[in-house]
Amino acid sequence: MAQRPRARDLLGPTLPRGQLRTGLTFVVHFDILMIVMGEPAIKDPVPDGACEVLLFDEELVKRARERILSDEQAQEIAEQFKMLAHPTRVQILRALADQELCVCDLAQVLDLSVSATSYQLQLMRRLKLVRYRRTGKFAYYRVSSEFVSAMLKDGLFHLGQCERTSP
Repeated sequence: MAQRPRARDLLGPTLPRGQLRTGLTFVVHFDILMIVMGEPAIKDPVPDGACEVLLFDEELVKRARERILSDEQAQEIAEQFKMLAHPTRVQILRALADQELCVCDLAQVLDLSVSATSYQLQLMRRLKLVRYRRTGKFAYYRVSSEFVSAMLKDGLFHLGQCERTSP
């Protein structure tokens, strides 16, 4: 007796696109067809937080793609976040959040050498996280924009929210 071909063998990983009665365009994963045809779906363990089937709305995908950043923009923003991934630089932003400080004062606050502090500030200045002004022989630094201050405040708020909800 000839064995009936499996849906996976006939259609590959996805079915052709179709229209639901609601007008949503969709793509259906082969497991759904196998269930409809009465064949048992192959059950692989589904990771927590993952979809069990592939079904997407092309209009939502299209709108999201229109908002996606260019590669250059994404790289620049990633560099800024990478710069904040160092605890010393986060401490510098915290110290400068409400006041302007000279490099010498900032080095004392952080318990670092003036050279190490200047190096960190130079890196942060390149990415426009801080700016400085010179008065005589002193260089005074401040956070470059309200956005950087808000990002630090939001990070602290988020950390507080996470700590309150964690077991």
